[in-house]
Amino acid sequence: MRTAAILLLLGFPGCCLSIVSGSTNGTAGGSGGGTAGSCAGVAPTNHRQSDAQCQTTAPPGNACPTGGCTDTSSFFACNGDAQCDAGLEGRCVEYCCFASSSCTYDQCRFDSDCPANQTCACHDSPYLAPSDNTCLSGNCRIDADCGSGCDCSPSQQAGCWGCLSYHCHTPQDLCVNDSDCKAQFPGDGFCVYASDAGHWECTSIQVPG
Repeated sequence: MRTAAILLLLGFPGCCLSIVSGSTNGTAGGSGGGTAGSCAGVAPTNHRQSDAQCQTTAPPGNACPTGGCTDTSSFFACNGDAQCDAGLEGRCVEYCCFASSSCTYDQCRFDSDCPANQTCACHDSPYLAPSDNTCLSGNCRIDADCGSGCDCSPSQQAGCWGCLSYHCHTPQDLCVNDSDCKAQFPGDGFCVYASDAGHWECTSIQVPG
């Protein structure tokens, strides 16, 4: 049972021990730009003009960088990037919570490599591990998909650090950037897209340590 739980965490690194500590409709503040009722103002800090970043080389994996993992337990699936040769841009990655390693591979290099309702989230995208390109759901791929000055941004999900989708900002948004939420949720406030409400609002997400 313990092995199954560990494999589940390895398969979903973004969701590792994330806990929501509260969720509410916030009020945009700070230097985030637009206010509720308008997309005008400063663009979101995290927004996506194109998929060009996905064509860059993935950074080295963070696990066993010199092939120095000597643990032969089932928790270590690779001993350096060289062993991750079963796909594009293979990287040996260590996730949070416990010592382990696993290979990751790029699922896409262009948005068009993903299904029509998904975006190719590039390595080093906000909130994601830097190691691979991943197809994620949402309602936009780039800023131009949104119109009316409303950009396309990555949104986490309430209760899950690093579980992402891409959504257009809306004129009804209650926040624009994570900084708009820090007064309401000091230390763990984030601006996320609330699918039930159809706009962006503040919530609290515990960042795994």
